[in-house]
Amino acid sequence: LRLAEASNVMRLDIDALLSADGGSAGPMCITAGETPDIAFGVVDPDGEWTVGRIILGSPRVIASGQLDGLDIEAGTPVRMALECAVTDEGDRMAFWIDDQLVADVTSTEQHGPYEAVGAYADSSVSATTLFDDAVVSIGEPAGPPASLGADTVWLEDSFDDPTAWSTGTVRQGRVEYGKGVLRIALRLPDASLWTSRSLQEAVPIVRAEGTLRPGDGNGEAGFLCGLTDPTEPFYYGGLDTRGEAVVGISVDGVITEFARAPLPAEVRPAAKHRVAVECAVTGPDADRVVVWVDGIPVLDHFTTGSLFGFDRSAVFAIGESKRFDVAFDDVVLSGGLAYAPSSLPATPE
Repeated sequence: LRLAEASNVMRLDIDALLSADGGSAGPMCITAGETPDIAFGVVDPDGEWTVGRIILGSPRVIASGQLDGLDIEAGTPVRMALECAVTDEGDRMAFWIDDQLVADVTSTEQHGPYEAVGAYADSSVSATTLFDDAVVSIGEPAGPPASLGADTVWLEDSFDDPTAWSTGTVRQGRVEYGKGVLRIALRLPDASLWTSRSLQEAVPIVRAEGTLRPGDGNGEAGFLCGLTDPTEPFYYGGLDTRGEAVVGISVDGVITEFARAPLPAEVRPAAKHRVAVECAVTGPDADRVVVWVDGIPVLDHFTTGSLFGFDRSAVFAIGESKRFDVAFDDVVLSGGLAYAPSSLPATPE
């Protein structure tokens, strides 16, 4: 469907009846110009979703993940929405499935404005996807959040006191202080370690921010937010040295990835970065986890289900290679009592 004029913000809400034979389907935004490109968001009957772009006929995945706690059934209508917006940082794509925001990512190349919308379906076998009740909207983008409401600083730590965080050596590696930093050194592939700090009280909003410098090897590193009870789940968020941001959850020691998205082109993943992770209870049915790298929001994920509060945070590392080192410094832990997304600067005074 082509509109009368192009817009910097375009949204398509549409129902899709996915085929029992497999495949994926979802809405599209199409840019203006002689060589338009396509932004798309799709989901399949197994609950795997993808957001990406098709540029000059070549698809590129921007973010992907698995729905958590939301069942998708073939033959039952699934309400999806894709909003595409031109911003100063690039083209922003937000994707909803059954009113739950599952992705909010930005492509560092600007491709808008947009002048058309469409519906997309694919399958490796013969299959039919039905679409219904489409609504097209144009308007102004809300803009990515700079904070979810963590407005009170609880702890500032430059790691000058070598007794504040738990350290030690285990089979996977070690956690240690050294030269004004806190270091995690992993010595086995697919290993993970973390060390945490308890907060003053359980609150619905927690933000952890600090300097992160990867060393040897490849892996993921960042911050956790959860409850002091080690049997309770916790969320994690951070960056992968291969160039992506990642968000997930750990339940009974089993780590499950929610979503990942490419880092902006100007962010060199193996360099020193300022990383922030904020976790917020948005209501009884969903929490929100946002990752910033060098002040840029790179991944914004809504969960299905809630942890209902947080009273600890931690630094973590997950190794992909046999050796993986990462150093943390100048960590700030903050909390808040009310979910209040803001576009104002988030760094606490």
